[in-house]
Amino acid sequence: MGATGVDLRKAGHITAMGTLANLAAWFSAHWGDVASLFGLAMSAVAARQAVRARRAATAAAEAAVRRLADLDAMQALTGALEALDWARRLLRQADWQAAYERCDEARQKLVAIGPYVTLGRADAKDMVAVALNSLRTVQKAIDKGAAAGSGPSNVPQLVSALAEMIDRLRTLQSELRVGEGVGDGGSQS
Repeated sequence: MGATGVDLRKAGHITAMGTLANLAAWFSAHWGDVASLFGLAMSAVAARQAVRARRAATAAAEAAVRRLADLDAMQALTGALEALDWARRLLRQADWQAAYERCDEARQKLVAIGPYVTLGRADAKDMVAVALNSLRTVQKAIDKGAAAGSGPSNVPQLVSALAEMIDRLRTLQSELRVGEGVGDGGSQS
């Protein structure tokens, strides 16, 4: 009884012991419901973590695919440069057939780069396209000269065109290596 003579338990005020007893009784009657709610909350947390992990794994897989594609493109670019350098030498030596074949090899490697050229420069695709057009011109001149039986009449210009092409593609290659464009698609994250 309180100081006013009112029974506090009957007036809605329950002692701490009474509250704990009521809570324990309620919990023993509804422990399955509480466990279900706790399990639901844990499932929501686990699902959220799984979504985050999936996003991270997807991003890592996409980065790996870009890295492999960029490495393939760099390898093809290196092969194209080697073939162009050989073609230039062979033109100087008047070995028209071998020069034509090396130009063709370079062209094939540059075509293979096409889908992967993002490589850190906006104009990389244009550089490859210009090189392909120049190669077609060189090959036509070699073909025309070989058909005449004397070789191309403009060998110095063809050698110069190949040298210029090599310089532009080497510049692209060195910028890609120095700028770490390979592997991240050329973007700075």
